[in-house]
Amino acid sequence: QQEESTPAAGPAEISVPEEEDTPFQAVFLPLEDLDSAPTLAAGYDGVVLPMKTADGALGYVSALSLAADIGASSGDPNRNEALRALNDTEGLYTVAQVSCLRDTALVQADPSLALHRVSGSAWLDSDRQGWLDPTQAQVQDYLTGVCQELARLGFDEILLTDCAFPTQGDLDSLGKYPQKEKALETFCRQLQGALADYEVTLSVVGLGDSVWCMILPVLVGQ
Repeated sequence: QQEESTPAAGPAEISVPEEEDTPFQAVFLPLEDLDSAPTLAAGYDGVVLPMKTADGALGYVSALSLAADIGASSGDPNRNEALRALNDTEGLYTVAQVSCLRDTALVQADPSLALHRVSGSAWLDSDRQGWLDPTQAQVQDYLTGVCQELARLGFDEILLTDCAFPTQGDLDSLGKYPQKEKALETFCRQLQGALADYEVTLSVVGLGDSVWCMILPVLVGQ
């Protein structure tokens, strides 16, 4: 099932099995705990931070004009410096979680970029969150820009969630979007290429009941 991507308060343990005998264990931290992240991550392999949530808010200060226009950029002038310092912590693997196509702020600012209802209005899921259309060039450019900025901040990995067409909510009212699988794969391959000059791993988490479900861990900075 599609899970709520907005993080709950407080740290949460995440275990991602890479091999049967060597699971990767990370702690999920809300940004309120950023200053204490090295201490809270003690004993874990890494830390996961929400860098773009389902409402469109960014967890860092973005230089993208669109992020400023829609009010998505963090208002903390010290945030980027704190993130760089954390990402430079020796022995700590850092993951930037990005709610990819779920972005209410951008949908509200420009409904033409949204997935639409049959009636033509922006489609909203059961949590009243809007979803972006991955075939739109402006959507692709914005999400690519966000991921490139996160790579420059020094994250070891960018983890895309909500990188699928909706699978819950009033799906009968959702407009018809042919070749969903191709559209998503094309977008992710374009993003992979855009990150080719950065030492970062790009991971995409697909949904079990979506038309497109894959885990794509690719080290794109070699």
